[in-house]
Amino acid sequence: MKAIVNTSPLLFLSKIHRLSILEKLDQIFVPTGVITEIKQKQDDALDTVIKASDSWLKFALDFIKIR
Repeated sequence: MKAIVNTSPLLFLSKIHRLSILEKLDQIFVPTGVITEIKQKQDDALDTVIKASDSWLKFALDFIKIR
């Protein structure tokens, strides 16, 4: 399954410690604007998203692609 996600699911899944749910999908696309927005906010949950972007989120054109 493929999905495009914005800030809200990344933020809320991170807050409930379930960000790993997204890793189970075949492909996930996160617009680069979403990552820019996440990096501008100050929130512990967002730190988890940023760490994930260092490990299993990959850049692909105008999107960040997971797998």
